[in-house]
Amino acid sequence: APVEVWEKIGVNIEKGSKGEHYLGHGMAASALSLSVMSLLALFEKCSTQEAIAYGFLTRGAFMTEMLLNGKYKELGVPSAPHLAIYLAILATSFALLSGKFEPMNAAKIISVLLSGHGALLFLNPRTNDDDKTKKMAKIDGGYMFISSVFAAFLAFGVDPVRAMGFTSIACLPLMLSVFDLISADEIFGLSPSTWLVAL
Repeated sequence: APVEVWEKIGVNIEKGSKGEHYLGHGMAASALSLSVMSLLALFEKCSTQEAIAYGFLTRGAFMTEMLLNGKYKELGVPSAPHLAIYLAILATSFALLSGKFEPMNAAKIISVLLSGHGALLFLNPRTNDDDKTKKMAKIDGGYMFISSVFAAFLAFGVDPVRAMGFTSIACLPLMLSVFDLISADEIFGLSPSTWLVAL
């Protein structure tokens, strides 16, 4: 479970809290979406269009759970915009997999929209919760940004290897935020500051 995994590196999260959503569901959706897209695109397991589609569908699976469980309402955010994005993601994924309706134009719009949303959440977490929860929301936004910006690079025709290189650079501020949240003295035998120097 995500809560137990985070506890191993000194991040204590209360089950059922907003923090669990941000570092569990939110971050997991972006991280898994990026993993699927990058694996398929970098190893040429399918076309770039299909890689983007499967990445979008991975995010859509997490959003399905959130919408069905009423999690957005529970978090105090409106469900309507998320439902609109959800439907747009599904429609775009269908277009990408079928090759109809100028799919890459739709992919560009969706990926840029999600990149912008993630960047805004990273720069300014819109929550009235405590500082720790705000940091968790910031990390969620950062992961959404890097996942979506990789999709954007692919949609705009950037070579997958170059796209991953640019995305890796964008990861650096996110890593700083993750280490800022960690309270453990050591992570896998090294201090957080040592990890920062190594990275």
